[in-house]
Amino acid sequence: TAKGVDGVVLRVTTGESAANGTVGDAWGFVFNLTLRGGPMRYETHQYMEFRYVQVDVLAGSFDVATNLDVGAWTAEYPYDAAESSFDSSDATLDGVYELARWTVEAGVLDTFTDSNTRERRPYEADMLCAGTARLWVQRDAALLRHSVSYVLEAPTWPVEWLQMAPLLAWADYMATGETVVAETYADLLRNDTR
Repeated sequence: TAKGVDGVVLRVTTGESAANGTVGDAWGFVFNLTLRGGPMRYETHQYMEFRYVQVDVLAGSFDVATNLDVGAWTAEYPYDAAESSFDSSDATLDGVYELARWTVEAGVLDTFTDSNTRERRPYEADMLCAGTARLWVQRDAALLRHSVSYVLEAPTWPVEWLQMAPLLAWADYMATGETVVAETYADLLRNDTR
């Protein structure tokens, strides 16, 4: 929302990295908004996933920035912070853990993907990495099971990633002690030729 000054152009940059106060647009979005006079609200309901956002005033009166309010809604799978923790005597190592933990917390919507901005659907190898990483910091294996079931029903690459499917069923078993995924998809796990 903004109290618009007619003709002011805002550039919105979203991305997965930020350095020296600047957001990088790799795997992000960049678009311009031209404001009209008076109060206004701009909404976009695009599927945009990003870690950082930056708004720059490109043209017009720079005092518009003081009247600018930027917000976003989020969609993410529940995460229980009480289920894991890490603390060491090294601030850098603590920072690496926090970045990794936060990525597991904030980067998951309803299935495991490598990058929702790039791929927009799960595939086997990313699911194995992300699902295993999540189980390091969360007890809930339901998301992994849902994701495994999804990719077994709708596999991606015809050859190499199918080799990950048995490992996904094994990961579910190791997390839950149950063989329901392996039993449900036994034929696919043994004979998948798609």
